[in-house]
Amino acid sequence: MSKEWHITSFIVTARPERIAAVMDAALKLPQTELAVQEGARMVLVMEGEHRGDIMDRVDTLRDLEGVITVNLVYHHVEDKDSLEEELHDERHTT
Repeated sequence: MSKEWHITSFIVTARPERIAAVMDAALKLPQTELAVQEGARMVLVMEGEHRGDIMDRVDTLRDLEGVITVNLVYHHVEDKDSLEEELHDERHTT
């Protein structure tokens, strides 16, 4: 049985005076990266084996002081084994 790998992104909006603290706390979450931050909004990318693990991190974000919203932008599920396969470029130039 192969494992799944979840790749998600979220827009997090926080009170302007709390954005630095929210960003710091978010980046301490496992497998969470900052894609972009502008003003009081940031886009976070989260990865993990289980959807539940990601949702636990989202719940943690929602509970942070100053967070206004956490909105899902993208969710992709891939077979983890396929992510480890080497890709071959089958295009040929003649």
